[in-house]
Amino acid sequence: MREIVLGPLLDKHVGLDFEVLDLGGYDGSITQGLQAGGARVTLVDLDEAGVRTARENGLNAVCAPAEQIPFPDRTFDIVVCADLLPSVPVESEEKIFREIGRVLKPNGLLFLTVPDAALRLPFVDMKDAYTTWRAREGVSLSRLSHLVDIAGIQVLRSREYFGLPSRLYYALAFYLNLPRGGTRVKRAVWRYLAKAESWWCPAPQAHLIVARPKPSSSTAS
Repeated sequence: MREIVLGPLLDKHVGLDFEVLDLGGYDGSITQGLQAGGARVTLVDLDEAGVRTARENGLNAVCAPAEQIPFPDRTFDIVVCADLLPSVPVESEEKIFREIGRVLKPNGLLFLTVPDAALRLPFVDMKDAYTTWRAREGVSLSRLSHLVDIAGIQVLRSREYFGLPSRLYYALAFYLNLPRGGTRVKRAVWRYLAKAESWWCPAPQAHLIVARPKPSSSTAS
């Protein structure tokens, strides 16, 4: 889902010689393709297995916490943060956003996706789901607005996605694996549903924002 939502935006905004940070990107599957267009992609993640895979795929991958990005101020043209927040403690959120604001160039862009705190999958025990995902509940839109503000950045564009049809399909086809088999067909239907949400998305429960540093503000630290 996040690849389908983020992919076209990244292809549009990332250009030759752009410095891209994939923050919490695990193996770099979302940003790896940007290298073909001449971007330089750096991945930061705490998962050693993911970092190894990212390195094998040609990314500059570093094993480090998102709360302490090991790069100087104003290093990156683009920061991609795809569904990282539910994998970190709540008390780390503000630190992470301040770090994002610090490492973004003045005209840089943040692309962030996150499920909402109210996310519910039909027919699924959400407590069990979060245990399976090794994650916690997501972030509300009001909380996201607060985090963006303390980072000294402003939202340029926002979009909600992961509507009820997508959640119903995900719960049955992927989480519960019904019907069993037919993976290729399931993924084809999934791509269609995800793309269709750009014009019809009832009861969405995930957020996408595009943001950049405020014009005259110094980044928070």
